Amino acid sequence: MRVRSPGRPRRHLCVEALEVRLALSGSPSSPSLTIPLDPKLDISGQEILAVQAYQDLARATFALFDTGSSAITFSAKDQLKLTAKGLQIPISIKGGGIIAGLGGPQVGDVSGANAIQADGLHAATLSFDDTGKPIFSFTFGSQSIIAPGMQAFVGTQSTSQSVQTILGTPILGGSAAMPSGFAAVVEMHGVTFDLSPMSAGLVVTLPDVRFAAPGTSLFPASGTTDPVRIPLSFIGSDNHTNPGDDITESPIPVQNDVSLSSGSVSISGQRFLFDTGAQISVISTALATTLGLDLTKPTFTATVDGVSGSKTLKGYVLASLSLPQTGGGTLTFKNVPVFVLDTGNGLSGILGMNLFNTATALAYDPYSPTGASFSVSFSLNPDRTAPDPRLADALTALGLSFGTSLNGPTGPVTSPSLGTIAGKVFFDANWNRKIDPPEQGIAGITIYLDKNNNGLFDLTDVSVKSDAAGNFKFSDVEPGQYVVRELIPNKIFVTTPLAGFATVVVSSNSVSTVDFGNQNSVVTQIDGYLVQTYGTILDRALDDGGLKYWTGKLESGMTRSQVARAIWESPEHRALEVQDAYSSYLGRAASLADQVYWVGRMLAGMNAER
Repeated sequence: MRVRSPGRPRRHLCVEALEVRLALSGSPSSPSLTIPLDPKLDISGQEILAVQAYQDLARATFALFDTGSSAITFSAKDQLKLTAKGLQIPISIKGGGIIAGLGGPQVGDVSGANAIQADGLHAATLSFDDTGKPIFSFTFGSQSIIAPGMQAFVGTQSTSQSVQTILGTPILGGSAAMPSGFAAVVEMHGVTFDLSPMSAGLVVTLPDVRFAAPGTSLFPASGTTDPVRIPLSFIGSDNHTNPGDDITESPIPVQNDVSLSSGSVSISGQRFLFDTGAQISVISTALATTLGLDLTKPTFTATVDGVSGSKTLKGYVLASLSLPQTGGGTLTFKNVPVFVLDTGNGLSGILGMNLFNTATALAYDPYSPTGASFSVSFSLNPDRTAPDPRLADALTALGLSFGTSLNGPTGPVTSPSLGTIAGKVFFDANWNRKIDPPEQGIAGITIYLDKNNNGLFDLTDVSVKSDAAGNFKFSDVEPGQYVVRELIPNKIFVTTPLAGFATVVVSSNSVSTVDFGNQNSVVTQIDGYLVQTYGTILDRALDDGGLKYWTGKLESGMTRSQVARAIWESPEHRALEVQDAYSSYLGRAASLADQVYWVGRMLAGMNAER
């Protein structure tokens, strides 16, 4: 899902046991690790639940810890419960937030700015009354997060009834106690609840998240693999320090070099969302087609819940899915169950929690001093028995189950509102990196979206050509981050963007603008000086005749200052001054006769300022 507020364009918006083994490839410090999955047991993964509260413990509720969510949300159901107690979350803007995701957009309210408190399931204590009714109490401690000034999405009964309560990425952005932000460390079997009063002998063990300082490491433990660390980057907008009237948002994590194989087909360089809020892994339709999957004959299907409804998805088993480790080596999953869903945000897929069913610990560290990453260790002898069939109903009764979800506000989108990337290729005559009125557009220049950001125009990169006026446009662009480049002609230098390319974030129903300024390549220092002087004074390109003439003057002893003065006092520049004066004082262009008269007067010695 994506989060936005109406009318505010952004730049930027669910077999037999196999032995786990260490492969011999990779570097000594980062050996490659292969994790076999069970296509039956690993279709879906565990949710990571937490406790979150608006302002204080009186407004505490369970939440889904979701790295695929750029916002913090409270469900309409939780708001209704709080309202019944006279503790409703105060609203600053009714109908001011929109979440778009699986099933379509949902409209909700924007809460007033206040602290969001959060901790893992260890903050919840379960007891039962005399009738066997379960009762939860909550206690926050010194390690709990208190994030001030958060503005959450709050669901309503009429327009966003099915939006869940979600603890999204803004919670990790920092607080007075930890201004550098937080890491989230998940013990995959961290909390145990004895549900015997509900069903004899029923005990459930669930993941537990704790918040720690950036750079916190996972350590090897008995019976587990050594931790592996996977680098991440980010997409999406970040307003968490100053949300204004909007919902507080922070970027979401992606891995940009995912490799996949199916049959004889392999593909690399794919961007996937790392999403702890998705119980399943997903690939796009385009990627499924490239991998040779028959979209008319799925291996299995499943119904997945979204923000405003459910959808039946087609499932397949990939031969492998690999992630690069920091420092070398890979983390490779074998026999990977995935579903096909177009997620938007420029993503090829989602890394869901089903990949980590045999993990013992997982750490998400967005603010690590050595770079954003997630780390994970796996059991060397995982329990591959099927879960107790009573668990699902018991967890639902306790409010501890969110279903098979793809619900992050900046996560999957089935029908995204599309955006546009547009701009102009122009001749930057005066090298000032902006389009001035006399400067002309350049036709026939190829502009492309560098999908894998390798600086090369690949066959799979989407491209357009500039029209007769130099304008170009990419229409119907899915929201997400894109690298826009120009296929630079020979002997051309790009003056703007300064880096030679632009990185833009496309939002729904918005236009992201990128202009490319071109100039002739500078061959010598003299060429460079004359090109810049012509551009600054005459606002045009240096022609061959001018280059030859003024180069001769400079080589014969004329100083650069004298050349600049001579160009300034030339008939061509005086004519430009006449035109500027007529436009400024008379509001019209000078006629040829006017121009000849006044240029003559200035060449005869009249001061141009009089």
